[in-house]
Amino acid sequence: MEPIKLNIPQRVGILTLLPEKGNIRIIRSLKKVKRQLRPTEREVVSHKILQNEKGMSWNDSANDYYIDVDIGSLITNEIVTALKKLDSSNELSEIHIDLYDMFIGDKDSTKENTDEGNQGSN
Repeated sequence: MEPIKLNIPQRVGILTLLPEKGNIRIIRSLKKVKRQLRPTEREVVSHKILQNEKGMSWNDSANDYYIDVDIGSLITNEIVTALKKLDSSNELSEIHIDLYDMFIGDKDSTKENTDEGNQGSN
């Protein structure tokens, strides 16, 4: 699997989805992937990344700063499983939208909005 380009909000979103426990293959893969996903000290300073009791915040430049991350198929499956679980329990939040589209690609959720706009146009 090829590396994917992720910005800081996407990387933080993925970190919230990853499990804390698993079999040895998953834990080893998680360790490697988390190292790539966590913001570096330089990124923390340049994008003003802050963490407090409410969560994390950053300046707008974090949305346009992308790096290549090698997630691999094992961790991709963990991400997909976590997103589907959040979706089925109605617990997805705004930070998950890009990730859901990126990893699951389900565009049906926007279908009713686009169908309404197309009514009567034949």
